[in-house]
Amino acid sequence: MQSLMLSREVYAEIYMAENELHAFISKVMIEHFGIDWNDRPEFYKLNASIKENSANNKKKRSKFR
Repeated sequence: MQSLMLSREVYAEIYMAENELHAFISKVMIEHFGIDWNDRPEFYKLNASIKENSANNKKKRSKFR
């Protein structure tokens, strides 16, 4: 039971840190490249990866409904 509580706390901390990192990266990229930075040709692979991950996450979530 203790490990379950600890894992929930750690997961929550990791979740918060990940969201803060995403927000920071987005802010920096917008400041340097503009609001549509991920649509620029040099970020094509990154944009494709984002779309693929989003689609995969939607599929995984739909299985748990």
